[in-house]
Amino acid sequence: MIAHTKGGGATHITRTGIPELDERLDKVAALYEYERTQQIEPWAALWADNASVVFPIDSEPGSRTVEGKGAIVPWTAKKFEERARTDIDVRLEAVAGAPRVIAHVDVFLHFENGLGMGGPLVMIFTFNDDGKVALMEEYVNDAYFPKNYKDLAVPDRATST
Repeated sequence: MIAHTKGGGATHITRTGIPELDERLDKVAALYEYERTQQIEPWAALWADNASVVFPIDSEPGSRTVEGKGAIVPWTAKKFEERARTDIDVRLEAVAGAPRVIAHVDVFLHFENGLGMGGPLVMIFTFNDDGKVALMEEYVNDAYFPKNYKDLAVPDRATST
């Protein structure tokens, strides 16, 4: 079994100087840091109870949608169990005039079985009036992360000896 370790990567934030927008940027940055360190409780605290995760350009629209914090948290916790670590490089920018943050992400997933895979994706986080994440739209390209992506993973040079 591969020991779970803190994932690598960095977060780059394009600050606005507007406190409300910068607060949202900090929350999304925290989400990624909690994902790198596989800390589900503080990660979960940033989500609204009625939050949704959607994949708008999925090859089968709606097939990966996750509704409600009660479903999102165990879905994410399972990812933490399956992955020895996750390397995430992310660039964050706030959207003026809307409660949103755009995340440009390059991710590499290191699985427990010694395989790994990665690629680029874009996420848009929408916040509710309480400052919680109410919607995460994940624009993932099936060329990099098809539904059976774990079956297509390749030997992970970072964990191989």
